[in-house]
Amino acid sequence: GQFVHIAPFAGQMAAWMKEDGGVRLFTPSRAEKDMVFAVDADGPQLTCVGDATTRDCTSSAPSLTEPAVNGDEGYHEGKPRAPAPYAVAVDPGGTVYFTHLEWATSPVDSDQDREAFLVRMSATEEPLSVSPDDFSLIGLVPASGIAIGATYAYLSGRWLVGEPAPPAIRLFDKRDPTRPVIPVHLESEFRVGDMRDVVLSADETRLFLVSRFPDVLLIVEIAGRDADLPALTVVGAVPLPAGPTQARLIPRGAGHRSLVAIACTDSNSVALYDDAAGQLANVIASGIGAQPFGIAVHAPPNAPGARLFVSNFGDGRISVIDIPDIHAPSDARVVALLGPSHRCVTDPSALECTGDTP
Repeated sequence: GQFVHIAPFAGQMAAWMKEDGGVRLFTPSRAEKDMVFAVDADGPQLTCVGDATTRDCTSSAPSLTEPAVNGDEGYHEGKPRAPAPYAVAVDPGGTVYFTHLEWATSPVDSDQDREAFLVRMSATEEPLSVSPDDFSLIGLVPASGIAIGATYAYLSGRWLVGEPAPPAIRLFDKRDPTRPVIPVHLESEFRVGDMRDVVLSADETRLFLVSRFPDVLLIVEIAGRDADLPALTVVGAVPLPAGPTQARLIPRGAGHRSLVAIACTDSNSVALYDDAAGQLANVIASGIGAQPFGIAVHAPPNAPGARLFVSNFGDGRISVIDIPDIHAPSDARVVALLGPSHRCVTDPSALECTGDTP
């Protein structure tokens, strides 16, 4: 069918190309049970991985918290677990990585023995499953965004109110999941905190890090990406509109600097950063829906332009942004809003809502 059911409060989404040319989508949910979902997409046809006979994917989705609570073999009270799973990324080799936003504590729902994990799963497994060995300890504070490099996964550090700020970036060695993560304190070079998303350039020579405190995009150079201790250096910081949240790379091809799209939720805008110019090339606000959040990029290899699909948390619609020429992003514009608005349900006092509005 053209739709399947997953749990509410979904986080980011990642896509993986299967050997047969199909696409497998992964997304976590912060709702009850903290489940993660896998959905196969064949054109407009969507099927639940693990049970193609149903549209309800919750029946085949594993939980990242319940095994620890139930005390299954290999778990102790409350650990390991990953409450409020949020970001997801897939390695080309077929490993799926999930971060989470809340501490894992022991006992469960206490304030004791706080830890955070990175969860790994196989993209090919049907249905998905998780075991204690799939959880890697990353420290005391959870991570937010994740970007996958050749050797390391780059984890951005989200700040939890009332706690010390975590490292801006932590490096997770994909070759050895038992190796402790490498903290990179970029906040000592540039005073930032509360990192949200993280994006890598196509050649993995640069990292783009979204911060909420202040609202900036950090540009970071990477040296020795495959070394035992890569060197990360802040080389720039570009102010962003209020509330930057999710970022995505827009491919430009070999030999060209990166183009990065950033959804800025609090300012109802999408910013385009052009690394060739070292500045924002465009801030698209006209026609954007309420509280833009997630971004999906459609950029065919031989096409001159790209199309962005931006999910709007505030009104439930999808903003479609066309970039006719990826080397001239100043011409980007909103060309459509998909779906009906649920604004009058979530905010009945909104100006567009009248007594006749359903």
